[in-house]
Amino acid sequence: MKALDGTILKPYPGSFVHGVDLNNGYPCWNLSLSGRLYSPDFVAAVDRGVFDCHKSIRDTDIELIERGHMLHGAYTPRGLWFIQAAYQIRAGDYRRWSATSSAHFSDKEAEYISKMGAVELAFERRRREVAPQAASRLSCLYVADDNEDGRSHLKRMLGYGVHLLKVTIPLAIRVTRCDTYWFDAYSAEPNPDYIDKYWSGACRYEKRPTWEYLVDGMIEANDPEGMEYLRKHGVNIAPRPA
Repeated sequence: MKALDGTILKPYPGSFVHGVDLNNGYPCWNLSLSGRLYSPDFVAAVDRGVFDCHKSIRDTDIELIERGHMLHGAYTPRGLWFIQAAYQIRAGDYRRWSATSSAHFSDKEAEYISKMGAVELAFERRRREVAPQAASRLSCLYVADDNEDGRSHLKRMLGYGVHLLKVTIPLAIRVTRCDTYWFDAYSAEPNPDYIDKYWSGACRYEKRPTWEYLVDGMIEANDPEGMEYLRKHGVNIAPRPA
């Protein structure tokens, strides 16, 4: 299949798992509708209306991203959170993003968000230098291998209450496999070599890898039981009848 700009969209082989926060209405609602999630650039690649007005994170100056420049629909929620929220906190605004609460971030939360925002910016800046064809962490979907190691890895990252959904990758612009170890190592000790190892695809522990796949494309649920559980227990943002 060809994208609107002529890019060839290809399936990526394998069975994977995607972690879903059942308290986050956006992925729960989108998955409940079609069993699919899409990266922003993939939507623009196949939808003419989006294509005509979309600007990819990949084509946006790092300085604009660092200043919290909003690009409608260009970030995935993680990217938006750690970039825009970190900028907001640096500007002295500690208010949470919530339609139902005016609560503020605690100092501890603000410190963590600011730190992770800086980490994500460092990884994106270096990606453009050493792996420009790789998927951006700011606008991708994350999956892990559907095996014991992959599932354990996601639970350690996202919490043991996360809902793991079996998925495939039917079509993608690009998929990049990286070892999360290097991201975590840099978060603890900002050694630039760790970023290079991450983007090179180097594995830290061959016997127990911590692979994550950055998907600039579509993921599709292949998990009837998991989808039934999500529809029953996940919150959603759909309008309710009066």
